[in-house]
Amino acid sequence: MTGSKPPAVAGNNTSIGAQKNCFLSNKLRLATDDSTGFLYQRCATGSLVMSNIFLAVSIITLAEMELGCVGADVECGKIYGFKPSSLIAVSATVSGILSAFILPFIGAVIDYTPHRHLLGVVSSVIVVAIQAIQIYTVEGTWFLMTILQSFAGFMFQVVTLVSYGYLPEIAATIDAQTLKWYSSLYYMFFFGHQVLFLVAIAAISIIFATSDVLTAQISQGIDALATGGYFVLTWYYFTKKEAKAELPEGSSLIGAGFTQVFRTSKGLYDHYPKTVGMFFLGCAFSQASKYSFIAIR
Repeated sequence: MTGSKPPAVAGNNTSIGAQKNCFLSNKLRLATDDSTGFLYQRCATGSLVMSNIFLAVSIITLAEMELGCVGADVECGKIYGFKPSSLIAVSATVSGILSAFILPFIGAVIDYTPHRHLLGVVSSVIVVAIQAIQIYTVEGTWFLMTILQSFAGFMFQVVTLVSYGYLPEIAATIDAQTLKWYSSLYYMFFFGHQVLFLVAIAAISIIFATSDVLTAQISQGIDALATGGYFVLTWYYFTKKEAKAELPEGSSLIGAGFTQVFRTSKGLYDHYPKTVGMFFLGCAFSQASKYSFIAIR
């Protein structure tokens, strides 16, 4: 699709040049199947991120209940070596460590094998399954769910990484003006779904006076359905791809990702230290700040 006028989100299938057809989503289509898939991925992850806030509050509350200090004017002790308020931060730290050491390998799978689409499907199924399992976050299971949350955070990063692997190809198939519009659209839908989910769950908790634990259970149930549905559309529209490049001779998938990260970082430092290098440095801190909100009660 060409031209300076941003394409309409809703509209006729043939006018936007989409190839796949799904009666559930014909009114929310973009210029290519991959760009449409990325839009639905943003919808899925928006509510997914927000649901973690309610789950975090539930886990802290259940830990305090086990210590017998809910609502008390005394400081809680420690459980399993941590204060209740620190459990979510520890879980997020574990997720971060797993991501730092394993995501370069995942990136190599995306770049050097034809299994990108399969990896996205499998990781999305795991994420939704964990969301469904965490509906049963109660007094007897909360610590297990905290451990599971650490793994869920890592799997969320895997889904995100696989999805972002499609962005260069989306950019190569549409004009610059359309790409600008789509970039704005992706963020509008991502944050829009966060706000919508937050308002909906907050309204339910206020109207029905639900406890923190029940609110989290409702949140997980709704999110499992919503995120699961969006992920189905995401991977329906995302197309299967061949490997982006050949694995360098003498390299392995385990080491190739780390080598590429090092080379890219060194290249940015050597050639673009005050432009692209500063941009990526800013992104690193801003993304860390953004996702840290889910670890704050």
